[in-house]
Amino acid sequence: MTSTLTKNSTDTELAALIAEELTPARSLGAQAALRPDLAALLKTNQPRSLARTTLRNALLTDPGAGGTRPARATPQPFRSGLLDVVDVVDLGENGSVAAFTISATSAADVVAEGALIPEATLVWAPVPGAVPVFVGHYMPATTQALRDRREMRRDIDTLLVSGVAAKIDRRIAAAFLAASASMVAQPYATSLAATLRNAIATAQGAFEELGPGPITAILSPADHARLDLAGVDVAAWPARIVSSPAFPAGVAYVGRMKLAAQLFSSPVEVSIGTVDDQLIRNGRCILAGVDVFAHIPAPTAIVAADLTA
Repeated sequence: MTSTLTKNSTDTELAALIAEELTPARSLGAQAALRPDLAALLKTNQPRSLARTTLRNALLTDPGAGGTRPARATPQPFRSGLLDVVDVVDLGENGSVAAFTISATSAADVVAEGALIPEATLVWAPVPGAVPVFVGHYMPATTQALRDRREMRRDIDTLLVSGVAAKIDRRIAAAFLAASASMVAQPYATSLAATLRNAIATAQGAFEELGPGPITAILSPADHARLDLAGVDVAAWPARIVSSPAFPAGVAYVGRMKLAAQLFSSPVEVSIGTVDDQLIRNGRCILAGVDVFAHIPAPTAIVAADLTA
């Protein structure tokens, strides 16, 4: 603030004014560096991205700086059942996908001394043209709204990231559908519960060479509701039941998903910027996006159960 003199000004005030006039003016950057909140932001070394996190069983957005009043806000987590189920692989700095499909036949047996050891077989096939897709969207807002209503910025980030996560779930579901022809087929039995329980038993022995792991059954919310309303107690079942609106009714996928299904993903980014004439209209755009590639490397370890009577 610039000092002013009045007829009642003291010698101390006069000296302060002279000192202020002789002090070189600080640049805007220097002034920003003196503010603790802005200094912390400048040290992040992420001038473009204001929020960045890796997809590892949770989508988490830290809004970072919003509007013209940078400040840390409470992170808004988004949990996705499918991200908890499949194996999430970091795309890395170059964004490349090293996807492959694997199948094997074990020949392990008791071998007598001096006898020929049996040979196992492996089919390891790289997936050609495995290129990640960008999933993202943005939302416009005025600078005043972002500055004056912190809750709005938090809600915007949560809605954007949740929308991205929902689309990722659908990419995962599409990968299951594309690989379903190579999965183990489980026909419908006497009821939905009987079919699903038989599928779990089948999955426990499917592609054992892949290694041990927890069994997960993925089905639609409608089929999950049918299972619950039938009064079936699944607490003792050797599998976790997960429902997702990304999956259609009438089919369930059962298997050791952490070993048999993958999602290649870059870090999720939430950034803020301007488009068109937003700068002169005092507006901003908040964008959330991620590069992903969903793949089923071991389809023969998954059981596709027909839940249609």
